[in-house]
Amino acid sequence: MKFAQLLEARLGELERIELQARMATPEGADLLEEGMRQAATSLSDERRKYIAILIKNGISSSDINDLESKHLLRILGEISDVEIIWLRFYADATMDGDCEFREKHAAVLEIEPAYMGSLQSVHDKNSLSKSYKLHLARLGLLQERLKIDQKTKLLKIDSQGRTEVSGYSLSSLGRLMLRSIGLPDGLTL
Repeated sequence: MKFAQLLEARLGELERIELQARMATPEGADLLEEGMRQAATSLSDERRKYIAILIKNGISSSDINDLESKHLLRILGEISDVEIIWLRFYADATMDGDCEFREKHAAVLEIEPAYMGSLQSVHDKNSLSKSYKLHLARLGLLQERLKIDQKTKLLKIDSQGRTEVSGYSLSSLGRLMLRSIGLPDGLTL
């Protein structure tokens, strides 16, 4: 019910005729149906708000069609609320970037480095943080920055034969996702 109210508030900004025309198409109806399915299984009001904004933006945008909006909605359905925080973090990943956001989400973003003698809980939190970023990169929302050996100028390879990652940056798709759910993407092309 709360999702319907959020969506109605967002859609109230649109021309009724345009809305009815878009919803009358199979693609528009499919987009709304997928949004309602995700909202019904969502655990947070914040998530329902993101879904409502994405649907509203999809319906009102002339740049993105309903099928593309549904694709973004599917990707949104694949990421957790914690991963959304990490995605938003990379919109302004500078040392002093967006202090208010970082303070609000310090429990997620402040990761104590793990060493040989670190507590298991520290290793666990590091593993989860790495997993979130890898998942966002696999979905194309983040881009990996690979380590380069300063002597050979070749990519560094870890003990398992994989290229080492030095960090991440927000991809174009990540920027689009943030804009689509109403969060600032921090960067312009």
